[in-house]
Amino acid sequence: MFGMTYTPSKDFDKSQWLADKEGRFQMAGDIIKSKILIGKDTNQVKQLLGAPTWVGDTTYVWTYDMGFGGGGLGFLFHHLNLKLDNESKVTSVEHVKIRD
Repeated sequence: MFGMTYTPSKDFDKSQWLADKEGRFQMAGDIIKSKILIGKDTNQVKQLLGAPTWVGDTTYVWTYDMGFGGGGLGFLFHHLNLKLDNESKVTSVEHVKIRD
C-alpha cells in the first residue's frame, strides 16, 4: 500500500519551482519543514514563488497550484495554501491534496 501512495520529495529550488509547475508538489514538504515562507511579506513571497494562482477575497489566503501526481491509483491535485495576517505576512503554509 505504501508504494501506491508514495509522493516523491525534493528540496526547494526557485528556478525549478518556476520552470516545472507540474512537479512543484515534490518541493512542498521542504517548503513547509524549512519554514522558508513564515514571516515573509507578499512581495518577498512573490520573489521566491512568483504570483499566486489564486488569491482569496480577503487576500488573507494565497494558493499556488503545484501540479498533480503521487496518488497511486488515482490523481492527486496539489495546492500550497499560504495564510497571511493583517500585515500581509505569512503565518502558515499548508500542502492541500485533492483526490480525483
